[in-house]
Amino acid sequence: MPQFRPFRGIRYTPRAGALSELLSPPYDVINPAQQQALEDQNAKNSVRLELASGGEERYERVAGLLQQWLAEGALARDEAPMFYVYEQRFREGGHPFVRKALIAAVEAQPWEEGAVKPHEYTMSGPKVDRLKLLQATSVQLSPVFMIARDRAGTLAAFIDSVMNSREPDMSGTSIDGEEHRVWAVEAGSYEMRQIAPLLAESFYIADGHHRYETAVNYRDWRASNETLAPSNPARFAMAAIVAASDPGLVIRPI
Repeated sequence: MPQFRPFRGIRYTPRAGALSELLSPPYDVINPAQQQALEDQNAKNSVRLELASGGEERYERVAGLLQQWLAEGALARDEAPMFYVYEQRFREGGHPFVRKALIAAVEAQPWEEGAVKPHEYTMSGPKVDRLKLLQATSVQLSPVFMIARDRAGTLAAFIDSVMNSREPDMSGTSIDGEEHRVWAVEAGSYEMRQIAPLLAESFYIADGHHRYETAVNYRDWRASNETLAPSNPARFAMAAIVAASDPGLVIRPI
């Protein structure tokens, strides 16, 4: 089974502006008009990282932007490893839904190892693009969407306990009208025990096959140049894990 662990995420700070001005959808669903609208919202909108314009030079430009925003304090890396509880409110077919996830670092394993299961074929072009971006930045900019059966119910219980304990650390509304809330949870032994049953689960990818395969390819690329310790972040893929019983788990054909 794949290991999963907390990680030190990089998050926007108030210096960057309102979170609603900074959010963007995943790279593969943004059309040119929406990209321009996102760039116009805020000079630090995440679309400038997720889907930069230009040719081959854009990867190094994104890496430079990341370092610039970190130096300016618009972005900051969390001091301790965290889990991130994530809530997404959206409408589908005229009906409101709420989807809840745990964002964590999941061990990036090839499909043939069987612990992370795909359901679609991938194309080489997007994987080359995402790998070049990851090699330039060493930062995974958006999570893979995974499903866990959560047979013991511990994932859903952990998410609900965090959400019910306090207000979110970050919240905003994206350009498509969806509402997003995030709770950062420092992961100690208590938190790890609560979700330990997930270590016996397989994970199923709902969306993000190209990003997941890119994480595996990046791991292999790094391992070809250096010895990676078991805890090295290059061995993991950032993933939003949703319990299969979640009422907001709505999946449609492409």
